[in-house]
Amino acid sequence: MDKIRIQIVEDDSITAQYIKKSLETYGYEVLPTVRYAEEAVNAASEKNPDLFLMDINLGGKKDGIDAAAEIYRLFGIPVIYLTAFYDSTILERAKTTGAYGYIIKPVDVKTLSVVVEIAFSKYKLEKELNENRRWLDTILGSIGEAVITTDAQGCIKFLNPVAETFTGWKQPEALGRALAEILHLVNEKSGEKISDITGTAIRNKKPVFSLSGHNVLVARNGQKTPIDHSVAPIVGANGNIDGVVMAFRNSTERIQMEDTLRVLSWIDELTELYNRRGFIQMAEHHLKLSDRTKKGLFLIFADVDKLKFINDTYGHLEGDQALIETAGLLKGLFRGSDIIARIGGDEFAALLTEAAENSAAIITERLQAELATLNKREGRKYQLSISFGIIQYDLNAPAGIEKLLHQADQLMYAQKKHNH
Repeated sequence: MDKIRIQIVEDDSITAQYIKKSLETYGYEVLPTVRYAEEAVNAASEKNPDLFLMDINLGGKKDGIDAAAEIYRLFGIPVIYLTAFYDSTILERAKTTGAYGYIIKPVDVKTLSVVVEIAFSKYKLEKELNENRRWLDTILGSIGEAVITTDAQGCIKFLNPVAETFTGWKQPEALGRALAEILHLVNEKSGEKISDITGTAIRNKKPVFSLSGHNVLVARNGQKTPIDHSVAPIVGANGNIDGVVMAFRNSTERIQMEDTLRVLSWIDELTELYNRRGFIQMAEHHLKLSDRTKKGLFLIFADVDKLKFINDTYGHLEGDQALIETAGLLKGLFRGSDIIARIGGDEFAALLTEAAENSAAIITERLQAELATLNKREGRKYQLSISFGIIQYDLNAPAGIEKLLHQADQLMYAQKKHNH
């Protein structure tokens, strides 16, 4: 381990020489003594000692306290004061310079060594803590998440720049205020204020994560941002809660992605119609709505005839083309409020949401006409045909969509058997 390098600042040469020899006896490296405050500042710059022993009463324009304050401000080097007498006014002034200790002259050698060791250990610890704090501040200042910390009483101790942006509060004016005053959360659906933000984490002494998508942060200016957040208690060595750390981020992108994935999971990739899952979800909603509004619904179940023959004879690309053409025909016949889906390999379904009594029949007649036109086109390798089953939703005997699909399927099958 390198020796601690000490700079003595003392205008009494006899005292300085005594201290120097005493410190060297204990293994310290002692730099040549300087006498005045101005020399002390220069020594700090040129020699960069680890620690200063500074006499308070120096000759010259500045005293030791002035020199120590400047040295600590410019170079961060710790200072231990030397003083021949106790003066409360002078010592109170010395405290403001961040002194690491006091030695009363005449100097006791053992006491001097102990004070130096304690002062330097304290300085190294503070230096390490400050360095870690700078690293932490840099990290917290550069991450994309907002971070807020509180003390044990729930008062703000820290906000990073992202948290400042979200809340509308700058750290200097937020410090010491209650978390609930800075962080205003409401439930997106009910609009009710979420008051117990940290309670669960504190009671269980464990982190709590919220990805509900329903928590909204209301900024100081009233701007609303949906957030995901986590709260972690800061548990001291004695097991007591010393505060909490809360991190949160804008959840808009996550919610949009989930909505997109949810929609994609409802869509048939080949035809871009709803798939069976999407159709069931949408149709059930309209059935419940029809029960309340008493508006009629028709369900059409359609099947592409001889799709296996087309696949086996002309290849699966032609089979896929047959499905795509069928989807295109259906899209052209129904309104935007109707629900169209490919619910199986060669099966399609459509729910007419506000249909007149003869709507389903008209649509199937139009579809057959469109099919005939399609089949007359030059270069067609096969004739596309579709079988149908049509049922009207009975408002007096409500049934689920799965049951209705089964009934329409049976009707379609009976029609296909009759035609062939």
